[in-house]
Amino acid sequence: MNHDVFKGTFVDNYPNGHGELHYAQTENTYIGDFYNGVPHGTGSLMDHQGKLLYEGPWVEGQQHLPETIIYPNGDVYVGYLDDFGLPTGEGKRFLPSIHLIFSISM
Repeated sequence: MNHDVFKGTFVDNYPNGHGELHYAQTENTYIGDFYNGVPHGTGSLMDHQGKLLYEGPWVEGQQHLPETIIYPNGDVYVGYLDDFGLPTGEGKRFLPSIHLIFSISM
């Protein structure tokens, strides 16, 4: 049984327009645009403590790439991610601690 909670506008029994969806299983929250019941447009995904996990465009319920990841040590990756949130395809990794920028192609 799905215990997700949506706050916003419904059109034809589907979330549409701007709203907020709390995912019961992961305790993550998406705030942003919806179309036909899924995130579509601009939105933000936060964990249960309010930490931003992703902010940017969404297409048919999926994060639309490229994305930016800021690692705990300050390194930054800008590029594409696979379905598990891992870097894949074209991207750039910035290592500010040693002043190095390199391109990644997987």
